[in-house]
Amino acid sequence: MTVLLVLLALLAIGFVIHQIYVRPPDIPTHENQEAGTDPGSLGVGRREDVYTFLLVGRDDGQGGGGNTDTMMVGCYDVKNGTVDVLSIYRDTMVDVPGEIPKINSVYNRQGIEGVQKQIKNLIGYTPDYYFVVELDAVAELVDAIGGVDYEVPYNMDYDDPTQDLHIHYKKGMQHLNGEDAVKVLRWRKNNSGESLSVGDVGRVEVQHSFLRALAKEMVSLGTLTKIGEIVDIVDRNLESNLDYGEMIWFGERALGLKEGSIRFHNLPGDYTGTMWSPTYQNYQSYVFVNSSALRDLINQYMNPYLEDITPDMQHVVQDTTVNNLPVESDTTAQTGQAAGDAAQGQTTD
Repeated sequence: MTVLLVLLALLAIGFVIHQIYVRPPDIPTHENQEAGTDPGSLGVGRREDVYTFLLVGRDDGQGGGGNTDTMMVGCYDVKNGTVDVLSIYRDTMVDVPGEIPKINSVYNRQGIEGVQKQIKNLIGYTPDYYFVVELDAVAELVDAIGGVDYEVPYNMDYDDPTQDLHIHYKKGMQHLNGEDAVKVLRWRKNNSGESLSVGDVGRVEVQHSFLRALAKEMVSLGTLTKIGEIVDIVDRNLESNLDYGEMIWFGERALGLKEGSIRFHNLPGDYTGTMWSPTYQNYQSYVFVNSSALRDLINQYMNPYLEDITPDMQHVVQDTTVNNLPVESDTTAQTGQAAGDAAQGQTTD
């Protein structure tokens, strides 16, 4: 009887703690926005239970130099149980000082506020929450949940002795541990002389399909037993404007997501863009954004506001009317082939 009372007391204490600390987050205000250009500053109402986020993945290992290797904008509709994710490619041209104004260099120069500003310029609003994570933390997470079953879309054979980086995987279903997962996510071409080179666009497609596999594993009931270890990994490797109670609130609701509820989208634009570099004496590759097509995508899938994003809310440099890839990121193989086609004619990676 005494043991039962103790258990009941612990359960009651846990419930009270949960009620106090685990709660829906407040929508933050972004003081660095220019007045009159952001929907929030204009007093536009919000859709109920719709939250947006910015994910920035830094690569300090394997010669990454700390640039942002991965950048994604997401929109989570809690009520309808859907998550839409838009990848922002590393070579996307943005309005920053420097000869090569690519978005992957912004974090190192201007921090997360600089990244938020450039994302707002592209999509018309600043995402509510941000997450900055080291790519190597993915290895810890994958190991913590016992690995991930993943359909590797290509034969991957790449070696870079200067980074001690060796990527060798056969096409087909593989059970990846943490180290394997990071290598697969880093891959974008095979060794010199081989035909396959999907570039950054193809690598993002690999990231999309891998994240689907990871999400499927993460929302399984078996992951509940690993929550403590996962929280520790997050604590050591994540920078965010959410506290852990708010993260847990999102995590609890994410456990109810159904397969297929996460949709990935390609950034509309020209993936064959190039500009001459006086410093490097060659043409550097860029992604030029199609602001109109991007605005349509945002308003259809990822706008948390009750009114549409309008052209005056965006600031896109080197705007284009070209679209090289389908907006919907349905299959890795098809889009990977399109990525390879788009990459031909570019002088640099």
